[in-house]
Amino acid sequence: MPYPLKACTEAFTLFYKAKSQYQSRKLTWAYQYGTVEVTCQFTQKPYRIGLNIFQASALMCFTERDEWSFKELKDTTKVVSDILVPGLRMLCMNKLLVRSVRTKDFNDTDTFK
Repeated sequence: MPYPLKACTEAFTLFYKAKSQYQSRKLTWAYQYGTVEVTCQFTQKPYRIGLNIFQASALMCFTERDEWSFKELKDTTKVVSDILVPGLRMLCMNKLLVRSVRTKDFNDTDTFK
């Protein structure tokens, strides 16, 4: 589970298990199907952005500090590169993040702001 969203899933799991009608069921998370709606305010007008779980977990890391390397994001979110790279690429294309270099390949030393 991506780091920032783990607390949300744990809280729901506790809620789900506390219901007597669900005691015999097993809860399974399908993260690849999840979406998150984020409200950002860059100017006077707020913007709503629809992201997948993996993009949201990477973007939420920037609440802790302003600059992250690719390796730090990968280690912190615990998302594999095959999934993280397209998500970060899309965030950069939409100018939500700024990447230090403009190459096709992502390296561990690339930084994002």
